Amino acid sequence: EKDTSQEFVKLGPIQCKHDRSTPDPTNNNNNKGHQCKMEVDTGSALSIISWKTIEQILPHFRKQELQNCRLTLRDYQGATIPVLGTGKFHVQFQNFQGQLPLLVIDGGLPSLLGLDWFPALGLNIGGIHSIVESDLDKLYTDFANVFSEGLGCYVGTPISFNVDATAILVRLKPHRVPFTTRPKLDLEIDKLISQGVLEPVDFAKWETPIVTPLKKDGSLRICADYKVSMNKYLHPSAHPVPVIKHLLHSFEPGTIFAKLDMSQAYQQLPVDDVSADLQTI
Repeated sequence: EKDTSQEFVKLGPIQCKHDRSTPDPTNNNNNKGHQCKMEVDTGSALSIISWKTIEQILPHFRKQELQNCRLTLRDYQGATIPVLGTGKFHVQFQNFQGQLPLLVIDGGLPSLLGLDWFPALGLNIGGIHSIVESDLDKLYTDFANVFSEGLGCYVGTPISFNVDATAILVRLKPHRVPFTTRPKLDLEIDKLISQGVLEPVDFAKWETPIVTPLKKDGSLRICADYKVSMNKYLHPSAHPVPVIKHLLHSFEPGTIFAKLDMSQAYQQLPVDDVSADLQTI
């Protein structure tokens, strides 16, 4: 699991492999070192610095002085990160002083202190070695509503779909369900009714067929095929979906993070009556 924190290291001039025609980068006028903020990233195998940071701390350095590198880097979304090259920095951190490798990338992304620097700097990855049951029991008691077995329900304003005023009612026949699948389908429908996700009705203005893919545990997942019914009448939301990279930058002041997984595909979100009619299956 990825774990990040921030540390400061001092970076001196870079020492790279170069031929006689390349100026020696160790001859820079500023040999005092520069403080560089890096994110300690246990999910990164290599330590990385951006070219924007290089320009700030070593303005006399040129890209031609880097050693070629054939590595391909990708971010969380699978996008390729352009690599300019690699070199060795003089690093000062606490009691350590020495040469360490850095991968230089194009752009202005944050600098990462990866696993390749850990042994030299004396950094260790902590882990969970024991679980104190008494502490867990207290958490279960203090936050019983969070650890309940029920689905839960969003307490804010019910969700409302923005439907085109010219929408024509769509009522489609249900898909045929194999005889052997019917018992599992009935169980899933009964469960959703007991959870308040589904509500039986005698008559529906809209009717959408469902598909029933099997889960890994052998149960069914009920999926409505709205692309053949209401989707074409919905106005898209104008709010842009945030990019993961932008979200990560906004986390910088934080120190404690949690990963949440919405159970049963957002069925905790109630909808208003009109939107409920649109989703009838």
